[in-house]
Amino acid sequence: QMMPFPHGVPQRRQIIHSRPPMHNPQHVVVGRVNHNFAPHNQASAPARQVSHSHHGHNHSAQPAAPKPNVTMRIKTQSPDPSRGSGKRILCYGDSLTAGLLGNWCAKFEPYAKRLSHLLQSRVDHVGLCGWDTKQMVEAMDSPSSVDVKRVNWEPAGLRLALTRAKEENDPYDVVIIMAGTNNLTTMPASTNVANLVTLHSCAAEFGAKVVSVAVPRHKELLNEPKRHVMELKQAWEEVNQKLEAAVKAQQERGVDIVFLDVHTRALSRAGPDAAVLFSSDGLHFSASGSRAFADTLHDVGRSVNLWN
Repeated sequence: QMMPFPHGVPQRRQIIHSRPPMHNPQHVVVGRVNHNFAPHNQASAPARQVSHSHHGHNHSAQPAAPKPNVTMRIKTQSPDPSRGSGKRILCYGDSLTAGLLGNWCAKFEPYAKRLSHLLQSRVDHVGLCGWDTKQMVEAMDSPSSVDVKRVNWEPAGLRLALTRAKEENDPYDVVIIMAGTNNLTTMPASTNVANLVTLHSCAAEFGAKVVSVAVPRHKELLNEPKRHVMELKQAWEEVNQKLEAAVKAQQERGVDIVFLDVHTRALSRAGPDAAVLFSSDGLHFSASGSRAFADTLHDVGRSVNLWN
């Protein structure tokens, strides 16, 4: 029988709060994680790596972790309210939101950090590596969950994160949801989209503007795909078509939501250099890909008055 944590105690991580970089940030190390702030020029590292991909691998959530021996809080200065948008933003999703730089590395570069810099606003993120949309729906009220990278997120549940922000009298103005990559070819597109709609509705109930981000493409889909990835191409196209239609239906019901295919636009902007926006595994964003994603999201969001 496999032990719950064969590679050791998982790293504990709360929602990571990205604040725009300021001069002379003051770093404070304490004994227990309360808030993690993404460093300005440094990618953060989790404890262990477990492979997950677009190709339908099925990952189950790990049990809750015991208290780790060493935890850290990195705190930077608050944004200048006279410069920023004043919005509080939550980015919620899987390893693409976490900013994992590849299956076999131990570094993160979340797009939330760059977006915070661009908007001069607080941008938090939860990136549950290896999780599919079913797990996210089932864990909406979870105070703590361990993902396949053995990172313990607190809170992990979308509804609980939104509830806590409201209780702090600092509710989220915008919630960006990007999920559906894991088990893309094994979960029916209709099920995947139904789960995403549940997450959308949850965010909308708290009065937030909801951004439904299209499932990003794999590097192998940049050009005419070979036969062995045709299933992936079909699954990717179907889930995004159904997701866009579902968002339109939510809009017609009065939900404040927008569908944005950010990754396709970012790749188009890069032109012949689009391949450099992927990590070596072809699935995750590279560091430059994460920044390009944030830049594109910022510009497209501005065009639809998302940050107003």
